[in-house]
Amino acid sequence: LVLRIDRPFQTQWPRLGGFATVVEAPGVLKAVEGQPISYALYSELPHGSVLPGCQILARGRLDWLNPQDELNDFERYLVQSGATLLLDSGDCLSVVEPASGFRQWCARVNSNITEALHADAHTEQTDALADIATAMLLGKKGELSRNQKASFVASGTMHLFAVSGLHVGIIALTLAIALRLQRRFLG
Repeated sequence: LVLRIDRPFQTQWPRLGGFATVVEAPGVLKAVEGQPISYALYSELPHGSVLPGCQILARGRLDWLNPQDELNDFERYLVQSGATLLLDSGDCLSVVEPASGFRQWCARVNSNITEALHADAHTEQTDALADIATAMLLGKKGELSRNQKASFVASGTMHLFAVSGLHVGIIALTLAIALRLQRRFLG
């Protein structure tokens, strides 16, 4: 199947998972083209090459989640999100069409910010703080350890890690100030 990646989940590389749309399907599976699908695949592609908007060639076991069946919590979440097709136990073979230049730029900036936050983290404590800062600023909850997640859930502050308008506003304000300073001092 050829899938257009719509929303990837935060998974441990080389595992890939998320929501996609079926773009192309062989022969008897033509009926699934255009349908939303959840995927859980293994990838040998370079880390960071599967971004939202790209198209991948994938193979695996294709299942239909029947909303009338007894489903586990995650399967119910998938169905409620509109994905009754599930592609798993398979591989991401190649990127058929890369993500847009803007998506690639966003991924590079995201990676650079993550690296900058971890640059001076040389102890367990500073590394933990860098993980928290990365999770808060970029919404990457996968950076948090299990203990950190449990602490934030128990304290009722896990919502601070959802990317919100406040986060976007802070980043926009920071960029605006940086651009004004650059114009003022560089001409």
